[in-house]
Amino acid sequence: MNAYKHLIKHALADSEYNFINVFDGERWVACRRSYTNAVNAVESVEDCTINVRQRSGNPEPGKKAVLLGSFYVIQDVGSDEHVADFGVTDWADAWWNKFQRENS
Repeated sequence: MNAYKHLIKHALADSEYNFINVFDGERWVACRRSYTNAVNAVESVEDCTINVRQRSGNPEPGKKAVLLGSFYVIQDVGSDEHVADFGVTDWADAWWNKFQRENS
């Protein structure tokens, strides 16, 4: 499975409070919790950034969602290398380790 598709599936399955935005180089595309919208946004450009955020289960006014990870995706590389770089967070590391286990 392509790394970015695995990432999107993992993000949406991990918590009902997770959501995804994709920066296509010009604007942020709010994919929310739609796997199809997120994949289409990624595949519409050669490279992009995927941000995975988590909102609070009981949001307070003005409280922002927590950034779980930011991932740089490039289309023109091997499928296991589509996610070319990501910020190191516990959540991102957990996803990467799961991806490696399931695709080795």
